Amino acid sequence: PFLEEIDMQVIQGKDFCLKEPCAVSIGKFDGLHKGHKMIVDDLRRYKAFGLKSVVFSFLPSPEVFFGRQDSKFVLTEAEKQEILASWGVDLYVLYPFDEETATMEADTFLKKVLIGQLNMKRLVAGRDLSFGYKEDLIIKDFSLTIKENSKICLFGESGCGKTTLLRLILGLEK
Repeated sequence: PFLEEIDMQVIQGKDFCLKEPCAVSIGKFDGLHKGHKMIVDDLRRYKAFGLKSVVFSFLPSPEVFFGRQDSKFVLTEAEKQEILASWGVDLYVLYPFDEETATMEADTFLKKVLIGQLNMKRLVAGRDLSFGYKEDLIIKDFSLTIKENSKICLFGESGCGKTTLLRLILGLEK
C-alpha cells in the first residue's frame, strides 16, 4: 500500500512557545513498541477536540545525564522520528536535560514548560509512569486504570508525590 508522507514538526531545545493547545506524552520512547503505539493512539484521539499530539522526550535522557545508563539506545533519533511521524504525531520535542532541567522543581516544570511553553491541556501516560526531581524519583513505575464515573482516594505521607501525580494525570488545566 502507498504510504502518504506525514509532516511532523521537531523542536530541539528550550526556546519555543506554542499557541495551539496540545495533548502531551512524556517519555524516552526508545524501542517504540505496542505500548508506545497505544499511547500515541490515545494522544491522537484528542485531535477531535482540537489538540495537537505531542511526544516530549529529554536529550540526553535523565538516566544518561545522571550516569545510570550509557547512551546506547535501541533506536536512533532519526529512526524514532520516522516511526513517530508514521504514527501521526504532530510534534516531537527533544528538550535538553541539563543541570537547569535536573534541578527544576516538578511544579515549575509543569507550569513553565508543559503548560506555559507547550500549552498542554492533557497529559497522556502509559504504564510505569516515573517522575523525578534532581536525582530523586518522586513517582516510580506508577500505573492506574480508573473506570468511568469511579471515585478513588489517593493518600500517603506528606511529600510522597500525591499532588505531583494528580497534576500529571490532570494536565493542570488553566
